[in-house]
Amino acid sequence: MSTRSIIARPEGDSWRGRYVHSDGYPTGVLDKLAKLIARDGYDVATRTLLDDNYGWSALYDTQPARLPAGHPYGKDKRFRAVKGYGVAYTDTVVDMGPGQRDYQQTTAEEWGTPENDMDADWVYVVTPGAVTVLVPQMFGEGFRRVASVTWSSLNADRLSKIERMGEGS
Repeated sequence: MSTRSIIARPEGDSWRGRYVHSDGYPTGVLDKLAKLIARDGYDVATRTLLDDNYGWSALYDTQPARLPAGHPYGKDKRFRAVKGYGVAYTDTVVDMGPGQRDYQQTTAEEWGTPENDMDADWVYVVTPGAVTVLVPQMFGEGFRRVASVTWSSLNADRLSKIERMGEGS
């Protein structure tokens, strides 16, 4: 079972972001996001994560430029490697065979928002200096703010604490 998340940026009084399918706990996402922003800068990192790609299977800050030969994600073109970021979804429509409905992983128009939480377990609203961590409330009652922390203050203990604060929502 995957822990789904959304990586977002502020948009007015709200937020808008892209879905990430795997490893969405703070201990899995925030360290990678901090590394990406430190390495590439906020503008390049958020453009790559949110504008140039439509969603993510997983984030890997050490992702090579290609998926390994024979990798199951490379077979049907729904996924592509993004060097230094992870495995992104594409908007390729896949013919699933006779009698099957064509399948499309995502589109450029599909965004995670407070109104479309994409069944995410965690939301990370990133700014140049900090991240706000949100978790959805039960029964569609919005989101609860778990923490807002600066990128420079993140460490293993803080990540674990944020994770514990958000569990059980």
